[in-house]
Amino acid sequence: MDDPENKTLKKSIWKLLWIYYLLTLVVFLTVARLYSFAVFFICLFIAVQTIYLAIADFLLVMKRRFFYLTRNGKVLSTVNLASKITLFRISMIPLVLFLIIAMKNYHVGAVLAVFIGLVCLSDFFDGYISRRRNEETFMGRILDSSCDYLLLGVVAIAFHIDGLLSHWLFWLLLSRLLLHSLGMLVLLLLRRKLNPQTTLFGKIAVAATMVLFVYMPAAWIFPVLMPGVKLVEICAGILIALSLVDKGIYLARGIRGSSAESQAETIKHDSPAHTG
Repeated sequence: MDDPENKTLKKSIWKLLWIYYLLTLVVFLTVARLYSFAVFFICLFIAVQTIYLAIADFLLVMKRRFFYLTRNGKVLSTVNLASKITLFRISMIPLVLFLIIAMKNYHVGAVLAVFIGLVCLSDFFDGYISRRRNEETFMGRILDSSCDYLLLGVVAIAFHIDGLLSHWLFWLLLSRLLLHSLGMLVLLLLRRKLNPQTTLFGKIAVAATMVLFVYMPAAWIFPVLMPGVKLVEICAGILIALSLVDKGIYLARGIRGSSAESQAETIKHDSPAHTG
């Protein structure tokens, strides 16, 4: 049976995601009313958002033991502020996706720019608050990293489908996301434990991509910014390429280190002291 703190944490997760669910519905329905979205499009968003946050709630409740402070291992009784901000960013992903899709038929560029900006700002604030208040949690590290790549992947795919993102930049970004995902999976299999980490170039590349994704809809609103889109794309592309190389080096070192640890463990167990 769950102890009282575990039950409190479970309830905290459920209440938080329920609040975010209602918030995103209110926001989307307000935008839908202002721009006269089709009824089918509105219903589709409600269905997707409901399933998406239901799955998120299930996974977070199942893995709530990961809501512990990395500095002392203490499990939280409620979701802390930094993780609340991260979960806000996660809950906004379907909303951002549907607004990008809506741009084909509705003039929602201004609204999209505002929400992408809010989501990107939340990425800064959750990390800042976590460090400032010394409240970094293991789950927070997982959510922050996963959310960044999920958000960038979703927005990049949506922009690419709409023909708004250059092909070379889309495939470069997709390669970076796939390398990160596959690399983390390999390290997880080798180490048999989860250890989410980001590199300096990885953080810079994420920040540069977010700037690009905010700049693009802003340029549609303010045509004077349009000439700068290509320059921002090129700068983001260079940083993503550098992070791709940096991530490859990091993963290669991690794989070599894990292999060396595995060999050392094998030798240790095969030594006379362990064979009796």
